[in-house]
Amino acid sequence: MDRYQVLTTTTKQPFVNRASEALERAGIPLMVEHVEVNEDGGSAIGFRVLVPDQYTQSAMRLIDAANEVYM
Repeated sequence: MDRYQVLTTTTKQPFVNRASEALERAGIPLMVEHVEVNEDGGSAIGFRVLVPDQYTQSAMRLIDAANEVYM
């Protein structure tokens, strides 16, 4: 069984959608978990994007690119 690494945790669903699409297009398996995120003294529903260990570096490059487009 593969070990998964967390790439990012965010409350921004549009970013997660864009990042997930980029990873899937690249053939990188991923999981998205729903989590509670504590920000600025409050809590919100968030998302954690995970990929198998062997894909971490290439997935981070794609996530960074997706983040630049999102911003």
